[in-house]
Amino acid sequence: MAKILVVDDEPSVLAVVSRALREDDHEVIAVSNGQTAWEIAMAERMDVVVSNGRILGHGKALTEAWRSRFPDTPILYVHDQSQVQRALFQLPADVPTLFKPFDLTALKVAVRRLLGTPLPTQPELSFLLEEQQAAARSINARGGLSATGASYALPAVAADPL
Repeated sequence: MAKILVVDDEPSVLAVVSRALREDDHEVIAVSNGQTAWEIAMAERMDVVVSNGRILGHGKALTEAWRSRFPDTPILYVHDQSQVQRALFQLPADVPTLFKPFDLTALKVAVRRLLGTPLPTQPELSFLLEEQQAAARSINARGGLSATGASYALPAVAADPL
């Protein structure tokens, strides 16, 4: 079990990402801002940081400062901008990024890769996809996710996330 720090200012994204990682048996600490994330990271070691790119990586300097202080802690960005806008935020190209909306199975696979743990087997992937499809149908039937006044429908899940 890994200790993962999840940072996002959208409550619904923070909740969904945290729940998905807990389902994968990780200990998750979820926060909504960079200052709190930094304070927590200073107090206890994290195995991975999953952050909205605007929060942790708003600019190259902050990401470099994070890497300087925590060189063995991999970062995964979840970002709501396009690849072009990523360049405007000066997010480092070598930090793996999932663009919103993203597949929760892709999130779990990305975290496993960063941790160096085995990737899910085909039966595990099938089970995860079935779970995610059922959850998406349920959420979409209730009108989608609501975050910061906007409503988001969950995307259809691809048959093969890898």
